[in-house]
Amino acid sequence: MKRTRELRHVLVAIAVTAAIAGLAVLIPLENYLSKYRFTVFYPWYAPWRVGTVMVILWIAASLLSSGKRPLANWVMLTSAVAVAAAYYAMVSIEVQNGLRVKVLPLLNLVEANEGSFYRLDVAQLLLLLSAIQYYSILRTSPRTLSNKRRTP
Repeated sequence: MKRTRELRHVLVAIAVTAAIAGLAVLIPLENYLSKYRFTVFYPWYAPWRVGTVMVILWIAASLLSSGKRPLANWVMLTSAVAVAAAYYAMVSIEVQNGLRVKVLPLLNLVEANEGSFYRLDVAQLLLLLSAIQYYSILRTSPRTLSNKRRTP
């Protein structure tokens, strides 16, 4: 029974994340966030839209996640995976356009003809923060046999 409920939470979280990501691809966020209308569609717009909306979903789910809200926990994890997919899709577009990108722990080294710079790898950061939060929730959710204090 408990596994069925957990599987239901996982499937609902995947469905919610996929539905919101699908809507994010279709809605031109850049026109709502800018004073000026964008008339040109660049290849990185779609992953940028998904990544932006998934970061907002990740923040909301992270604020709501706890041992009592398993659906929020799974939405947090699935949105972090969606952010990673969108982020690395943008990185692959950059590589296709002639940039060299080296993935380092929590950073990317982006090299072009004009020079190079380091960039925070948001995907790795969100995946790491999600794993830490999920682990802390798993660690503090179960009770001891006496049910008086949390397990250490």
